[in-house]
Amino acid sequence: MRLATLEDARAIFKWRNHPEVRKFARNVGPISFTTHLAWIKNKFSDQAKTARIFVFELDNQRIGMTRIDKVGINTFEISIIIDPEYQGKGYGKSLLDMTASILRNEGLSCLILAFVHKNNYSSRKLFLQSGYVLADESTLFQKYEFNL
Repeated sequence: MRLATLEDARAIFKWRNHPEVRKFARNVGPISFTTHLAWIKNKFSDQAKTARIFVFELDNQRIGMTRIDKVGINTFEISIIIDPEYQGKGYGKSLLDMTASILRNEGLSCLILAFVHKNNYSSRKLFLQSGYVLADESTLFQKYEFNL
């Protein structure tokens, strides 16, 4: 697990544009590489302030990422994408656990939010298995909370 770099931009772009990811995203349309590159450069310019992207590798192969965005005082929003080749193998829980460990090791006491499309059953199950609590299911994107 490590902070993402510009060298990860293509892999993250591929994951973000995968049809299963787009289907459950807030914006379901495809992302152009130009738009993605501007987005990721903006996140990198902000690393450790209000946003961080972590890349997870297995045998020197990228398998997924988590992104943490500060959305309030002691409140972060998390997103996760697993490479489709590695989905369904239990890596999602490991990625969420490792991300929480990073924040815990930094001495943060915070609330982590996740917003999951109500039809994304595998992600809903993942967050519940990772200790998140369903806090609001009244909208298309259900809110999950994890107190660190």
